[in-house]
Amino acid sequence: MDWGRAKDILIVAFLALNLFLGFRLWTEMSRYPAATSQLLPEEIAATLDNLAAAGIELAVPIPREAPPLPLLQVQVSPLKPQKVAQYFLGNLEDVHIVRTPGPEGEILFIRGGEELSVYPNGIITYRYLYPRPPSPGREGIEEWAEEFIAHQREFGQELRLKEIRELPQEEAFLVRLEQLYQDRPLVGSAGVEALVAEEGIKFLWQRPLEPIGPAGEKKAIIPATEALLRLAAAREGHKGGERLTIAEITLGYYNKLYDAQEWEAVPVWALRTDEDQWYYINAFTGEQEL
Repeated sequence: MDWGRAKDILIVAFLALNLFLGFRLWTEMSRYPAATSQLLPEEIAATLDNLAAAGIELAVPIPREAPPLPLLQVQVSPLKPQKVAQYFLGNLEDVHIVRTPGPEGEILFIRGGEELSVYPNGIITYRYLYPRPPSPGREGIEEWAEEFIAHQREFGQELRLKEIRELPQEEAFLVRLEQLYQDRPLVGSAGVEALVAEEGIKFLWQRPLEPIGPAGEKKAIIPATEALLRLAAAREGHKGGERLTIAEITLGYYNKLYDAQEWEAVPVWALRTDEDQWYYINAFTGEQEL
């Protein structure tokens, strides 16, 4: 056997394999140009055409950037129910406390027109129909939201006002507050939603979470255009002529109601319709989170 010739053949084959693998890596990375740069206008235009064909309209601009992100280690905030009650109720005098049996049971604090429920999974609900906002209308709601955000910092909660929307049928305003980690929102079962009227807080829902830090290295994510196209593809089989309007596109960390105290939140593109239906597209895989 000509060992010298065999050695040359092996070297050539090895180089060819490296070139093939390198080309595959380059083509795979080229699918996600926004991981390192902004989307091009022609990419956005093509996406809008494809969405229109699928019966999807956009009421907001498409985010152009898609920075690499890690998984985020998150846990339920270790808040004690009594401390939460003291924050919302001021003091616990004349407060009736009801404990529902079982591991999933709530602790209910009742006093007059106030009701506070604290659940083991971290969810807090509160209603108080007597106190009025500092002033009527949207201005008063904004003042209430700013005060609530300031007070929540005492619990280590970094919140940001996301939306104040008037609901004429409810004669109230919907207030949405985002919880943040390094200026990136926690989405899904996270943050604060409140229904606030001139007579007081009709209902407040909150799930205080505690971001611990990154879980692993940053990875490239798909751009918002691909997330939208993945949603369009998922609707192909059951469109039924119904059109969809996307009213909000947010890149954040997805949290569900897990049967756990700690988990890894994956980056997602959170898509909200004008009818308040949410879709969460995994920013790593492009799959829809359920």
